[in-house]
Formats: sequence, C-alpha cells, structure tokens
Amino acid sequence: MAEGSGLGKMGEWKLLQCLGEGLQGKVFLAKNVKTNETRALKYLFKSKMEEKQFQNLKREVAAMDSVKGSKHVVRMLDIDWKAQLPAEASEDGKAWDAVCIFLEVCGDGELFNYLMFTGFFDERLARTYFKMLVEGMCDLHSKGFSHRDIKAENLLLKDGILKIADFGFSAKHELSPGKLTKLRTQCGTPGYMAPELFNSAEYDGPPVDVWAAGVLLFVMLVGSPPMAQAAPADWWFDRLLANQHELFWRAHEQTGHVLSDSAKDLILKLLTPSSKKRLTLAEVKEHAWFKGDACTEKEAIGALCDRKQIVEEKREEDRKEKETERRRKRRQADGSSAFDPFQRSVVLRDLPGSQTKTIQLPSLPASTRLPVTNFIPPCGTSAKETWVNVMKTMDGIFTSGEFKLVNVSSAATSTLFF
Repeated sequence: MAEGSGLGKMGEWKLLQCLGEGLQGKVFLAKNVKTNETRALKYLFKSKMEEKQFQNLKREVAAMDSVKGSKHVVRMLDIDWKAQLPAEASEDGKAWDAVCIFLEVCGDGELFNYLMFTGFFDERLARTYFKMLVEGMCDLHSKGFSHRDIKAENLLLKDGILKIADFGFSAKHELSPGKLTKLRTQCGTPGYMAPELFNSAEYDGPPVDVWAAGVLLFVMLVGSPPMAQAAPADWWFDRLLANQHELFWRAHEQTGHVLSDSAKDLILKLLTPSSKKRLTLAEVKEHAWFKGDACTEKEAIGALCDRKQIVEEKREEDRKEKETERRRKRRQADGSSAFDPFQRSVVLRDLPGSQTKTIQLPSLPASTRLPVTNFIPPCGTSAKETWVNVMKTMDGIFTSGEFKLVNVSSAATSTLFF
C-alpha cells in the first residue's frame, strides 16, 4: 500500500496498512518517519476491555517480555499504555484510546496461509518448522508460561524463521521455580484444544500446548485437521480414545496421502487423550522422527519461495477487500455524500445561494438489475451534474429496445435484463 494511504500517524509512526483485526483491537504496519524502521503496531482498545481483559493483557505482555530474546517468538519491542489509534485509521472517523504494543514485523505472514493456499508440506519441511515451534515452546515453558492458543494462524514467518505470536491466552503455570499451579480457564481454538480443556475443571498448561503442537504437525503433513474437536462424539477422537489407531489412519489415508510410520507414531504420542501419558517437549526432542533431517534456513526460504507468490496474491486480494470495507464503513460513519446509485435520496449542494435540496429517488423493483457502470460519474462531477446524468441514463434505458421483461421461473418471477 502506498504511504499516502491516509491512515494517520501516532507520534513518529505512520500507519501504512491494516494487517489484521480481532474483537478488541487491530494490528497495523507502521513506519518511523525519521528512521524508516517498520513495526507491527497492535492496538487494543480500552473501551472494549473490561477488568478481566485488561488483566489478560498484562499477562500477555509479561509472557512476551519473558521470552523477548527467543529466536522463535515474535519480539515485543515497546508498549504504550496511553496510545490513541488515529482517527484516519478508524471506521467511525474518531480517535480511539488504546494500549499499543510495538512488535517486530514478520513480513512472510502466517503459516496458516501457506497451508491454506498451497497445501501440505513434505516431511522434511514440516520437520523444519515443527522443530522451530518446539524450540519456541520450550523457551516459553521454561519461563513458567503456557501459550494455550498454538495454531497455524498464530505462527508467523520471517526470512524462513517460524515465530510464535499472539499471547492473549497465555497464563502462568509455574508461579516460581518448581512451584506449579493448575490452570482453570477453558480457552483456545476448538480444533486445537486438548481434551482436558473440555472435561476437566483444572488442567496442566504445558500438555495443552503439546496437544496443539500435535494437531499442527498433523495439519502440516496432511493438509487437514486430525479431528473436529477432541471431545466424545467426534468420530476421529473416539478412535484415539479406543486405541483404534489403525482405523484412524486408514480413514485419513483415503485421500491417497500416506505418512511415514515414524511420523504417525509421533503424532499419536502427541495426540494421546490422557495428558499424563502425552509426550513432554523433552521427550518430543528425543523422538526418532524429530531427529530426522531438516532444512537449513536458506533451504526453507527456497522451499517456500514459489508458495509465497501464491500467498502474496491471496493476501493482496484480502487486503483490498478489507480496505474497501473500511472505507465503506467510514463513509457511513461520517455521513459522506459520495454518490451511491442505490441510495434512496441525493443531496444537491451546488444550488444558487449555497442552498441544498434533497431529491427522493423513485423506487425500483427489487428484482431490477441495473448496470452500475452507467452511474459512475467522472472525477470532479458535482452532485447536481451527477443527478442530471443519472436521469438521462435512466430515461435512455427505459425507452430503449434493449429493456425487456423476462420470466425466469415457473413461479413467474420477473427480472429486468439489459
């Protein structure tokens, strides 16, 4: 996106484009106007946070701060507790009070996009990124934190390196060295949530992350999730509960894609329904499949190069759609008088004596399909000129021989075609 996109500034930081949004905030790509450095600015709106959400934010910041030196965790570079989202970047045209977290930019995007748009990875590439994930999780767990929302959407790529992001559900499972505590909040993304999150009042944090890592490894290798949800009545999960592993794999292999025996073994040990019997991260590192050959960082970049072009095209399409929607909402919020061929009235502002007049448009049948291009006014056209042009176009359409009434169904539904 061009730097003059009109998203405003916060101090020395110019907002370039929206990277994503959630229930409580938005993330923007920003550039420092003095140093040209780029950052991802994560705005969390205070008006959308109650006390509980604010405490969760404090835990998120504490978790990220504890692992800021980890190679496989998105680095938190700064935080502004009294920030404001510029009015130009908001949908209602108003500045929003927020907490702003400054993060390193991971320009290659989410691992999810690579899997969604380009398919599963071969075992060597999957092993490469799984090792990076395990290293990042080990760093986090060693500081006494559990992530609780490990998934492909929360894993970002930067120059071939995988980095864990979004610590909004993170929690302390080790209050002090050796002093462990149970966690109680049911949270996460259903398809990645461990069974104990559904059937226990309290649980241990690290095994929950291990289960999610097992789901992710399956997705990387197969291209689809192992089950809908780790709860009874899910056919796939029930096969794991009943130790019907051969049936579990036979069903998944109907697509013709078959994994190595070593990969299957590791996945089953990660997706063990009992958290007590599930592998620890230390045991994962000792597994034969984990110790297999992996790509170098340079090889990983090369392996994703062709995939990245496809992902970038999809991301650009998505960005344009979101930008169009943002502008539409902004026009609605500020009462913009930009001409809309489907609105029921037009305000004329160019009348003599600075007068204004509202003209009601005639109602048309709901089934009418009008060629929108006929109503796009030239740049600089006034509201009055636009209305005159519209009337001329309408008059020409309804008196032309091309205007026909066509029955399109036995129910005598009428549609207007041009």
